[in-house]
Amino acid sequence: MKLPLTPIFSQLSQRNLKKELPIFFCLFGVLVRMIQYLANRSLWLDESYLALNLVNRNYAELLQPLDYNQAAPVGFLLTEKFITQLFGNSEYALRLFPFLCSLLAIFLFYKLAKRVVSGWALVAATLLFASLSRLIYFSVELKQYSSDVMIALLLTLLLIRARTSVLTFRHAIFLGVVGAIAIWFSHPAIFTLAGVELAQLLLVQRKQLKAYLLRRLPTYLMWLVSFGFLYLFTVTTTLDSEELLASWESRYPRSLFDIAWFSDAIFNKFVGYFYRPYDRSGIILAIALVSLLIGCIRFCRNRFSYFLVLVTPVFLTLVAAFLQQYPFRNRLILFLSPFVILMVAEGIDFFVSHFRYRILKIVGVLLALSLLILPAGRAAIWSVQPIQVEEVRPLAAYLQTQWQPGDRLYVYNLCSTQFLYYAPRYGFAPEDYQIGEFQIPRTQKPSVKDLAAFKQDISPLRNRDRLWFLTCRADEIEAWMTIYLKQIGQQQDQQLVTGASLQQYDLR
Repeated sequence: MKLPLTPIFSQLSQRNLKKELPIFFCLFGVLVRMIQYLANRSLWLDESYLALNLVNRNYAELLQPLDYNQAAPVGFLLTEKFITQLFGNSEYALRLFPFLCSLLAIFLFYKLAKRVVSGWALVAATLLFASLSRLIYFSVELKQYSSDVMIALLLTLLLIRARTSVLTFRHAIFLGVVGAIAIWFSHPAIFTLAGVELAQLLLVQRKQLKAYLLRRLPTYLMWLVSFGFLYLFTVTTTLDSEELLASWESRYPRSLFDIAWFSDAIFNKFVGYFYRPYDRSGIILAIALVSLLIGCIRFCRNRFSYFLVLVTPVFLTLVAAFLQQYPFRNRLILFLSPFVILMVAEGIDFFVSHFRYRILKIVGVLLALSLLILPAGRAAIWSVQPIQVEEVRPLAAYLQTQWQPGDRLYVYNLCSTQFLYYAPRYGFAPEDYQIGEFQIPRTQKPSVKDLAAFKQDISPLRNRDRLWFLTCRADEIEAWMTIYLKQIGQQQDQQLVTGASLQQYDLR
């Protein structure tokens, strides 16, 4: 009597797993992000650039081009400034807004995923969104990329809910206001707004098109006016920065037929950006690309309207890159990650559910697990060992306890902004330290010419009995400098932390 019931229990078990696992993975994503936030790692180079702008400028000055070759949405900057004034100047305060956005993004992604996928695809999607390393890392980074993801999800959900209806005037104004505000908080929000709305516009029947457009006209006008003001007053001033433009130039295609750039952008800088950290050989990336392709095909066949919604923002961002208006790569396109994850998850569902023969089912499950286990495993590790990048803060705290009258600190150039942020907190005045001018790229090996430049940099500090050296982002350069310093003096103290070091020498 029990045997016939076994398949029934099996089906009930699978049904419960497909329903409960997404919620569990969302909670796991919240937990991992909270652990990263509470770990309170030191600000690293990129964060310190933005932190110094926020600390040293008032609200009006944040509307002007930023120092250190930085660019960030006005709404993001003003929110960060308000939070630091409300809670004080600390890493917790500076990272609070990105952190809260990352938690809200998990909830919004779950809502979106439930709408567009089901079954094992929903399970895979929530696990990937909860555990992919880029999303976890930027959840507590003093940058706008976490809020970019949250805003993209919020706008997509709001627009999808209104896709089949002729809007009331009140609803049109509401969407217009939300979109207009989002544009000031997220530079790529315009791609989400235009992409999702264009996708839905393509699906409207011809006889309803006129009424559809007329009711949405106030919405579109508000978006355009908001974007126009943003472009006129902030984007154009940012584009005046030759250094920033030069850093973007190499990220654009050289022509409309730059196939090499396009393939690199899709394989390495788009899908590869999320999967490359797990597998340098590219095998996992290849499986992810196959899963993405299968997911696209299945969406086209079964849910074409959602396929357009997920793909059109990606397409418009690519168009902007070809027009050399927005770089299509890495963290600048993190806001597109939910759309990619949903496509990949649909491919994973195919691997798990659509093979008939036993051997093929086993292969399919292994392919699916290869895309899920590595991100989940790294997220689990980070829940025990939180991320660290450049731990300058504990070195500054240690230096404060060891400081004696007459001491002098040499700060390696690529560590300067981190130290400048922490110096007031630990009582270091400008006369206590010298910011070095010498620096070389991390990947470049030091040359004889570099040695001469370093010698010249520290020549005013020779013959001191207590000279401290703070370095970070140095790698081989740090070892090379240490060898030289030991040749001309005697090392008295050394403190090594993740991404940084502090050494004391007697150079008499």
